[in-house]
Amino acid sequence: MRVVWNQLQKPFERRTIIAALPREKELTEGGTAQIDSKIDEMITGAQRHVWIKAPAEMIVPRLPMLTETANRGVQIILIVFGEDESALRADPRFTVFLHEGRGAHRGASDVVFTMTVDSESFIIASYTADASASFANNPSLVYVVETMITHEVYLAEMYSKIGPTLDSLFGEHLSALREKYRPADMGLRLAKKQTE
Repeated sequence: MRVVWNQLQKPFERRTIIAALPREKELTEGGTAQIDSKIDEMITGAQRHVWIKAPAEMIVPRLPMLTETANRGVQIILIVFGEDESALRADPRFTVFLHEGRGAHRGASDVVFTMTVDSESFIIASYTADASASFANNPSLVYVVETMITHEVYLAEMYSKIGPTLDSLFGEHLSALREKYRPADMGLRLAKKQTE
């Protein structure tokens, strides 16, 4: 890392390195069909793992594809919003966690689909009236998204073991922490687009 940082300090080399980084791509022109196609392509191409954070109803239609992927030995981890995740638990090879231990929807969670594959790429899609998605294979961006999903797993595991204690310390569904740290308008723009 230090070598890369030292190289970034030199103006000419910095431009060269940044130009060589894989770029993020926004998928907007093909609407949901283009987004769904990219998600399906990523799932079928997975070699090591597929991690998804999304509402159950967005994952269920992909169950046959996820099952085929698991048949190839690929790890499937699902962080699920919604109260009925039973269909997702039908395959014992899937590791399924309810978001924050309960599956509670928050902010724009009804419309956002997040997925990482093989620590090599991610997609974050917003299924609103003007659906859009961002895809990237930039290692730094993939790391951030995978870290977010990993922290969701940690939190779900903690809730499964000490949920009542967490609620007593931080309010139900971590409400005291949300009030303290979450911006008041977080997710409202996406939630508004959902209703337009």
